[in-house]
Amino acid sequence: LAEVVQDTELYDTDEAIVEQGSTEDRGFFVLMDGSAEAVIDGPEGPRVVKTYDQVGDFFGEKALVESGGMRLATVRATGTGCSVLVIPREVISTHLQPIEHILRGSTYSPYEQFG
Repeated sequence: LAEVVQDTELYDTDEAIVEQGSTEDRGFFVLMDGSAEAVIDGPEGPRVVKTYDQVGDFFGEKALVESGGMRLATVRATGTGCSVLVIPREVISTHLQPIEHILRGSTYSPYEQFG
């Protein structure tokens, strides 16, 4: 996998990595450094639903395997910013197919309750 994925992106504090409702298809993300948070904008306003602060935390998998490609939350860099490894959809399909069931079961339970 390391030979295939070499795209690391840097984000400043409060910079969006993905936006709720977006159908962009960049893949999913693994936190390499720093921190981020997922925010759902629902009827009662924005609400933080998950924080990512450990190297290896990942997000964006639900858009790849369950929601038809739509991002269900906005994920923003927090603290002093973050760096993420971007794993493209093609890599997921080709190299991570055997663990798709794990990705399906890993999402925060359930984002929809906040929307």
